[in-house]
Amino acid sequence: MGLTRSGGLAVSITPLLLLLLAGCGQFYWTKPSATYQQFAADHRDCIEKNAVPVNDQPGYGIVPEWNFRACMSKRGWSREQWSVYELPLGRYRGIEDFPTRPISVDSISIPPEQPLSASQREKGSPIQSFDCKNLSGSSSPAQRARCY
Repeated sequence: MGLTRSGGLAVSITPLLLLLLAGCGQFYWTKPSATYQQFAADHRDCIEKNAVPVNDQPGYGIVPEWNFRACMSKRGWSREQWSVYELPLGRYRGIEDFPTRPISVDSISIPPEQPLSASQREKGSPIQSFDCKNLSGSSSPAQRARCY
């Protein structure tokens, strides 16, 4: 194979490990000094402004993912990838799955439940959230899916 004992194997495994680690975590929106309420308002407005209406289904639309993300970016938001176990304050989950079928714009304009950041786990949370470390068997499948 041509690998030497002096680290050749480590060099060849390193890129593989970096690829695996890069896939861990979820994406969150963040903006310096922004609140959850500001995030929710921008999230809702960007969905409503970018939803393409469906002619035979009033109140339904298709939201082009890139248009939504561009709208959020124009408002100063950026996306970061974090593990739910290391999540700092000021990171918010938005719509992440953009179906190609028409969806109710009202139902997706409200951001999903937010996981607790590391510091919120200790103090309690002012926003609707859940703690990934303390999920029970009775937790909803959607909550479990956000944590794993």
